[in-house]
Amino acid sequence: MKAILAAILTAVLLVLSLPPVGWWPLAWIALVPAFWASSGQGFLRGFLIAIGASLLLGWFAVNGLLYSEKSFEGATSWTYLSTAMFGFVVSMCCGILGEMKQFTWRGVVGLAAMAVLLDFLLMPILPVTFAISQSRVSGMLMLSSWTGIWGVSFALWGVNLGIARSLGSRQFKKLVPVLAPIALLLVIGALPIAGRKGRMSEVAVVQSESSDLDEMELLSRKDVPDLAVWPEFAGLAHVQEGDASTLIALAKKPGMPAIVTSFPDGNKPLPRNTAALFNAAGESARYYKRRLFGGEKNMHIPGMEAAVALTEWGPVGLNICFDSCFPSLMRDSARLGEVGLIALPTIDPESPHGFLAAMHAAFTPFRAAELGVAIARADGHAHSMIVTNTGEILLDLPPGLQDSAAAKIDITPRWTLYKALGDWFLYLCGVGLVVLLLERGRPRPGNSQVQTNQSAIIEP
Repeated sequence: MKAILAAILTAVLLVLSLPPVGWWPLAWIALVPAFWASSGQGFLRGFLIAIGASLLLGWFAVNGLLYSEKSFEGATSWTYLSTAMFGFVVSMCCGILGEMKQFTWRGVVGLAAMAVLLDFLLMPILPVTFAISQSRVSGMLMLSSWTGIWGVSFALWGVNLGIARSLGSRQFKKLVPVLAPIALLLVIGALPIAGRKGRMSEVAVVQSESSDLDEMELLSRKDVPDLAVWPEFAGLAHVQEGDASTLIALAKKPGMPAIVTSFPDGNKPLPRNTAALFNAAGESARYYKRRLFGGEKNMHIPGMEAAVALTEWGPVGLNICFDSCFPSLMRDSARLGEVGLIALPTIDPESPHGFLAAMHAAFTPFRAAELGVAIARADGHAHSMIVTNTGEILLDLPPGLQDSAAAKIDITPRWTLYKALGDWFLYLCGVGLVVLLLERGRPRPGNSQVQTNQSAIIEP
């Protein structure tokens, strides 16, 4: 009964803490029931508790039992896959925790590091990380500018494991060194800090599934922006065999803002998913999507490098949809010259209650905070966003809305440790885990002495 209740409680806390609900404080305790019930109970029992929680999480997300806004359109497969993959990471932690004879603080650090590394290894299939529950928390976005999203993930796993350990040992005072820096970051992040503003630009995102050029032009002009970002493949009907002359002609119309969208190029035998910026000067350098999602691998070939579009008000980095889930790819774009804005056309598969779109959109504030660049994310039907270079969401269009919106945004790049050093914290987790495993395998001096004394006693 204890295991069943733990799985149910963990599933409820997870569905409430993750997007689209996003009650982020619950994420700091969401895994505690599963960890507490698994500790010392054996690998199989711990593994099954976590798998049960992940299946329930998927069921809750598909049926929308805890969501205020419901929409049953779309496929359920991506929802179940994402919750199952996250559940696999939890199940490995619970299983190993179940085998531990003593749940020490070294165990807390080692399991948290392992969870971060598993998140990274699963990314090529479908990025699902616990950290996205904190995508609207200023203190955690600040942390990500130093460590990348990996530091936020490590903190969440570590706090949940630490609380579970303290419940088992009833040593709550030892939690203070763990919780104090997290609490300090949350407080600092909540303080109103006025930053200096640099180059300002009016940027719009167009959230529309329309392929009508006149309608897209109207939405792009509505707020008189400098740049309008269209969804992924919004240019599909207007580019034939890579010939984008129709979009070039549109961008040269008087009063028309620059536009960014994606379309297939004329590459043979398979085209590349291509993004470009169009303005009065013509077409920019082309960017080819580097990470292909799902069945897209059968329709396109991936690109190999970053690209930047030059404009009169500054360089614009180009990425497409699934690229935004990979910190290193976005970092490549942000490090090209003085890029202070990344244009991100996206189109997410429909899933019940907008689960997949909400999860994907939650990566955007992290990418902006990590790299110190503003991001304009345009999706076909949900969560088109404009995000500042600190990760603050200026606007977020609700699911189902077919419209455009604009915001005046600072497009001056901001220095961050992550942009300078990349995934250093991820490597630190790997090295730390190896060190902990090696130390665990060494015989303890005390045990060796005991064995030596025992041998001396029985020798003639």
